[in-house]
Amino acid sequence: MGASTTVSVTKYGDAEDLQLTVGATAVSLPDQTKTQSGGIENIFVQAHPSNSGLITILLDGTAVSGGAGKVLSAGSNINLEVTNRTRYSVIASTAGQKLQVTYTYRGD
Repeated sequence: MGASTTVSVTKYGDAEDLQLTVGATAVSLPDQTKTQSGGIENIFVQAHPSNSGLITILLDGTAVSGGAGKVLSAGSNINLEVTNRTRYSVIASTAGQKLQVTYTYRGD
């Protein structure tokens, strides 16, 4: 599995936003840069509104809920049920697609 390119990180309160560029090779969700003893409470992902392709979210390297995985078109989003970010990977239909990932943390 390839590495994603993290474009920017914004931290605020008990959350942080990371924007990454996704291509046609599956990559893991990015490492969180904030450390909270309570761990991740929620993972929210949104495809950038200007994307021309699709981004597919995979769980444990395979499709989420069967089928082809959870597919995000430009501007669409989803809250992920499993909060262990290392279990998710993403792949795009074409290179250069952007994905925003928001990690919300449990309080310390």
